Amino acid sequence: MTETTETFEPGPHPTLSREDQEKIGGELQYLLFELIDLTLVARQMDWCLVGPHSDGLRTRLKRWRARWDSDVEEIARRIRAVGWWPEGHPAGVSETIFGLGLEAAPAGALSDSYVLTELTDRLGECVTRVRALIGQIGALDPVTLALLTGFVGELEQQLWQVRSLEAK
Repeated sequence: MTETTETFEPGPHPTLSREDQEKIGGELQYLLFELIDLTLVARQMDWCLVGPHSDGLRTRLKRWRARWDSDVEEIARRIRAVGWWPEGHPAGVSETIFGLGLEAAPAGALSDSYVLTELTDRLGECVTRVRALIGQIGALDPVTLALLTGFVGELEQQLWQVRSLEAK
């Protein structure tokens, strides 16, 4: 059975130029890919976590992953609201993530110390990218700025939590 779909151009935004829509939508798309990857990596870490601190860390991973899943939805809705089409295909996620220099979590058992180090690195890099994104598009759209500001604050809190666990 062959399905046909109509092609729709994103509609005009009441306060953003087409150029601003493309810039904001495109930049948020990279963030969306990174968040999708973060949720998948956290899932892999949860499944394969071993070590003396694995139970407590697994509980936190589930909580953080649930929050990141919610963030994925929120970013996708914002992309749509600025008149852009969000995309979450695995090939796009993989291509972007490898372009950012992030690697997939290895298969097999993952020690709690490895997971904490990896989360520290990934969250730190994500915070850096979101802060840069705020600088790039914050002045174009105050709603996106507010979303990203709250989001980076949340990521920084999670990073602090991971670092405190890593120090134990």
